[in-house]
Amino acid sequence: GSTERYLSSYGIEEMMNNTNQAQIDIRGIKQVIWKREMDRRDSIRIKYASKYDESSNYWKNSIGVNRAIRKLHVQAMEQELRRWIGQTPEERERLLQLFPDLELNYKSRREANHAQAYFVESFLNGPELVQLALSILNFDFEGEEKAVIASLKEKYANLDLGIDKEVFTALLKEYRSKVDSVYLPEVYTTIAREYGGSDQAYVDSLYAHSELTTPRGLKRFLEQDSTYQIYDDPAITLGIDLITKFFEMNIQMQQASGEIIRNERLLNAAVRRMYASRNFYPDANSTMRLSFGTVCGYAPFDGAEYDYYTTTKGILEKVRAHAGDVDFEVEPEILSLLSSGDFGRYADEKGEMNVCFISNNDITGGNSGSAMFNARGELLGLAFDGNWEAMSGDIAFEPDLQRCIAVDIRYVLYMIDKWGKCPRLIKELQLVR
Repeated sequence: GSTERYLSSYGIEEMMNNTNQAQIDIRGIKQVIWKREMDRRDSIRIKYASKYDESSNYWKNSIGVNRAIRKLHVQAMEQELRRWIGQTPEERERLLQLFPDLELNYKSRREANHAQAYFVESFLNGPELVQLALSILNFDFEGEEKAVIASLKEKYANLDLGIDKEVFTALLKEYRSKVDSVYLPEVYTTIAREYGGSDQAYVDSLYAHSELTTPRGLKRFLEQDSTYQIYDDPAITLGIDLITKFFEMNIQMQQASGEIIRNERLLNAAVRRMYASRNFYPDANSTMRLSFGTVCGYAPFDGAEYDYYTTTKGILEKVRAHAGDVDFEVEPEILSLLSSGDFGRYADEKGEMNVCFISNNDITGGNSGSAMFNARGELLGLAFDGNWEAMSGDIAFEPDLQRCIAVDIRYVLYMIDKWGKCPRLIKELQLVR
């Protein structure tokens, strides 16, 4: 994952209003359709559960980030920087145009960036037929084709065309309502001219005439069937149309984006000069990182106080409180195990089974599954999430509020041993108690 700890207030505002808001709006629409059908049919729930979880994870993250940014006032550092520049003659001369330039260039690309954020969510991350078409357009017969083919086949196996058509129709309407008409791809002209402005009629026709709605179309493409002209397929035509519009937006923003990159670097360097006595860590940028912290609870804004750990009692309480809600269902065998209270060597000194714990470690996207060790190098658990109150952590680290959530390694071992019925794996680990 990556963080933006030194981003200007203009960049933060753009992230909130464009990238995050597009994810909130578009994924919200898509997920309502998915969830409705998942609740109606077990077969759809099985096909769509993983997709839904992945989509809703970033959807909820965007909601939390925007909420936390507004609440935490994360631009405090920039306000201090402005004061420092004004009070330091050398810096005032060097950075006289820094903030006006940032404001001007972010404003210059505002509409195109807004449109592109909604474009990505509506089309590139939207209908699965579009994703299939784009994957085929980018297919490399000379590259790692086996992995790509396996991925495409899995998409087909978990695709329901009726649901995908409904999603596509809804997103065509939503995108049109969110952007200026200059950012509409050519498909909207086709809808107006050939389908009387009916998004539904266009989508019905597209899915009826594209070979790529089934694995047969993929097979004909991979076998380079001479009777199948791939570029005549309406889904491929749409894909080319979308790629063209996407690059048009990039070109429109190119100059402003270059200036923004330059000025954000100048801002970053100025912050380091202002706090010359501090140590600065780099932003996370998909490289390996090590974070250290302390296991501890916290008190959020609502006045509640949270302890640093949870136990199996919480699982049982939630199952009872949300009876009938599939999102809180737990396998009967697991419920039986947890209800027995027989946790053996994995219990704490009170005889309870700890499930999760929190610490003030830093965490961002991509950290899930990271091992957490104590000062003696002993494995305590695996990191997997951050708390709701500090979703702005990628923008600013708030030590009093931000918590890294981990699953207790004792619970992992208990589940391997008792539920997974793999005591041989526990024996191999040669655990020392």
